[in-house]
Amino acid sequence: MTRVIYPSYGLSGNTKNNGISGTTNAGKNGLDVNIIGGADLDVELSSASNSSISYIGKASGTNADFAVAYTAAATITLSSLPTGVTAFTADDITTVVQIATDGSVTATYSRDDVAFTMAGNVLTVTGAAFVATDTFIVYTNVARPTAGNAYDSTTDSVKTSEIDPLDQKFESDTLLALTNIATNTTGYGYLDFNGYTKLTLQGETSGTTPTDVLTVTIEGTTQDDGTAQASCTYQDITNALFGVASWVDTDFMAIIDTSIAFKYIRVKYVTSNGGGNDADLTVYSKRIF
Repeated sequence: MTRVIYPSYGLSGNTKNNGISGTTNAGKNGLDVNIIGGADLDVELSSASNSSISYIGKASGTNADFAVAYTAAATITLSSLPTGVTAFTADDITTVVQIATDGSVTATYSRDDVAFTMAGNVLTVTGAAFVATDTFIVYTNVARPTAGNAYDSTTDSVKTSEIDPLDQKFESDTLLALTNIATNTTGYGYLDFNGYTKLTLQGETSGTTPTDVLTVTIEGTTQDDGTAQASCTYQDITNALFGVASWVDTDFMAIIDTSIAFKYIRVKYVTSNGGGNDADLTVYSKRIF
């Protein structure tokens, strides 16, 4: 009597007459068997998995979901497990195929015929006779995640993924690009910060060369009631966030690398009454959700 294994379809059967021929068709809900010559073919559903939807392990570096390597005469080690799988249990393993160095199949072990046990990531196959040069294919009944099975029964939730997520997007702006600012001037560069959490501001000035003194500070508001940004009430946040009172006739780099919440942020600049009309200021910003 010959044992026939169909790991690709999750089927197995026994042929009791030699030299017969026949066909089998595996459907989703059953199995059709056509026997030529009246031979007795006993076909039963097996626990072997459908390889197109379940995780498969092979030798390291091959096209597989996890790696399988020889450990001892009856044991193999599973490693590099798929994302989301912390360990396999013995009940997860359906079939182990032992392959010799010449590519031929030495033996196929089905859980219908032999016992599988797991200790950590080491799988023991009762009665196996593995050698160190063998490679292995391990079939499981643990389904691969697909777009069609996003439902997670353990949490009663549907898994989703986001392409090009907002929290990895930077927004860049030039808030101010001013030359020869008029003496005795107070002005602002505004930044909508609603929904953003981190920020870097880079200020470039003319240094101490101009006659007029240029002073720069940073202000913020959480006022979010529909008021226009220029009409909101702002508070100075320069010292609180950057540890300085202001930047005077100097370049600066103001970095907020911890999450904060503001509706608007603005850069305030003031020129002294020196009569030079010669201060310059450029401010670049980069913010992230």
